[in-house]
Amino acid sequence: MINQYKSSVYGCTMLIAAEECGFKSRKKLFEFLRRYGIIVGSYPAPEFIVMGYFTVANHNVRHDGQILKTVPQIFVSEAGIKFIKNLHKLITKDVYVPHFAHK
Repeated sequence: MINQYKSSVYGCTMLIAAEECGFKSRKKLFEFLRRYGIIVGSYPAPEFIVMGYFTVANHNVRHDGQILKTVPQIFVSEAGIKFIKNLHKLITKDVYVPHFAHK
């Protein structure tokens, strides 16, 4: 399924998750997850972390070798990717009608 992990411990980044789930950008994935209460503010809702779909780790922002600040970074597990794909499919199933369905 997912071959490109930033860290095998945490899962894949939101950018890779967006690509894997068919979203046009990381921003669109965040908008989708926020709309349905999966991400609240900048963090996944606690129940989705407990279920193992997301992990949050601190990321150091560096410039010229010095750490400027530490920011949270969200990672998505393979189970999280499946969850997002299934949710998106369920929500858009009645909205999307493929062109070949019209006769």
